Amino acid sequence: MELQLTASLREEIGKGAARQLRRLGQIPAVLSRPGQDSIALSVDARVLGRALTRGALNRLVKLSVGKGKHTVLVREVQYDHISGQPIHVDFVEVALNEPVEVKVPISIEEDVRKTPDGGLIGQLLHELSISCLPAEIPKRIEMPTAGLTIGSQILVKDLPVPPGVKVLTDPDEIVVTVAQPAVSAAVAGNEGEETAPDKTEKNKEE
Repeated sequence: MELQLTASLREEIGKGAARQLRRLGQIPAVLSRPGQDSIALSVDARVLGRALTRGALNRLVKLSVGKGKHTVLVREVQYDHISGQPIHVDFVEVALNEPVEVKVPISIEEDVRKTPDGGLIGQLLHELSISCLPAEIPKRIEMPTAGLTIGSQILVKDLPVPPGVKVLTDPDEIVVTVAQPAVSAAVAGNEGEETAPDKTEKNKEE
């Protein structure tokens, strides 16, 4: 289901104008259109925040600007590094019958972090570059952990990808490794020590 957002045209651009918009509860935005000029917009901060919470990134959005409507993707969101609040958003207009290139997150199935034999699952790759029709963009790629043991690896080519999705990331790139749990130096030292004979008891016997 498409998300619905409403944006307003903005004439003033630049850092000063952007700061003024944010003080008024608006977030500066840009709509990129293939073969056409970009449009400077502003979006209500609270409405945008709710949309992002519902997973708007890389999801189809019906963007209303004045009397016009645009089918867009939220391409990028910039956040304030202190408050964590969005400070700018980039929309890109798409055609439903043309593939787009996006990055989607890779998640470990059921957030499992250990294998049955005690191995530690380490995720090295967290995003997958793909190409597909806008309506077929998956929210995430779920990575199964069944059958993993110490020493196992999962490569990009091993990931379960939905039909109609073309993977652009190197197929031989490592996504996950399973490592032997590290043994602390103290434990290793104690295990390597032999119990020394009790010299006091030996002297008493003599």
